[in-house]
Amino acid sequence: INDRLPDFVDAKNPVDMTTQPAFETELLGYGVRALLDDDNLGSVAISIPFALLGDKYMDGLIPLIDGNEKLLAASPMNDGRPLPDDLSKRMRDANIVLHYSTERMLRAIARVTQYANKLELTGASAKADAFAGLPDMDPGAQAEWRGKEILSAMGISVPKGGLATSANEAATLAGDIGYPVVMKAQSKDLAHKTEAGGVMVGIADADELRTAYDQLLANVEAYSPGLTLDGILVEAMSGGGTELVIGAKRDPHWGPVLMIGLGGIWVEALGDVKLLPAWASEDWIKQELLSLKTAKLLTGFRGKPPADIDAVARTAALVGRLMLTRPEITEIDINPLIVRAEGDGVTALDALIVTEDD
Repeated sequence: INDRLPDFVDAKNPVDMTTQPAFETELLGYGVRALLDDDNLGSVAISIPFALLGDKYMDGLIPLIDGNEKLLAASPMNDGRPLPDDLSKRMRDANIVLHYSTERMLRAIARVTQYANKLELTGASAKADAFAGLPDMDPGAQAEWRGKEILSAMGISVPKGGLATSANEAATLAGDIGYPVVMKAQSKDLAHKTEAGGVMVGIADADELRTAYDQLLANVEAYSPGLTLDGILVEAMSGGGTELVIGAKRDPHWGPVLMIGLGGIWVEALGDVKLLPAWASEDWIKQELLSLKTAKLLTGFRGKPPADIDAVARTAALVGRLMLTRPEITEIDINPLIVRAEGDGVTALDALIVTEDD
């Protein structure tokens, strides 16, 4: 359209047509048509004073936008003064969205575009096939060891470990795993293991392990007298990484909802999380991860390598799939989920799965 613009104007997006359309009213339609025909553009906004030359502008615009299927919006720049009814009707009949604020018009177009992008992502939503061979689940909260058995059967990485019901079994497990290890008291009725003194980390050898085993039992008994434990979970110590959270909940109005975000203690301190439908695709999940306020922690920060976002997205999609295929599950909480550098995957350090009570 440079051929039709004044010599001192260079066509670019946005196109400044100067005051020339006041003298060549068809120029408005010519410029708008050029933008609509550009495959790189999905919508066009017009911001121009329609007050004096409204009908003449329409005479030059409407014939040239015939057959347009893209979003076309216009703001009259009339300081809030309404347009004549016949002009407003003429614009609406031509499928031009009329808005009296240029700023709000552009914000609305941005929202519509974002919504369209989300719809495009939902077209590639994860397929909800049921998992085969999952362990049985009792009504109510599952103990951590059972929750991790379920995650492992789904293909989600958990620390190497096992459940011990005696100090000797714990020592054998730790020998197979390799020191240092973590020990956690296990019961579905022990929701707050740390507060109960039911977690010990960095256990370096067999002697320390046996002492820790007895101490864990004593701590839990003091915290909740008479509580029967399933045993003590003995696991390998996890390496470094960024702590994330992946959760899901069955909302009575919205259905199964997936949550992703910064984990550990920061999930409560900062609340930097995103909510998605349980059927969100991995691409959608990655997009939301990168829109977190703390996304810099995942993309390489202060010399650290980028995190394995693909592995996080796969894990979240698996959690969503579980919610879709097991309607008895009401809540899932994986916190923290440790994500390491690209290619090194993730590990679920803690897991809570809750099913409906009988």
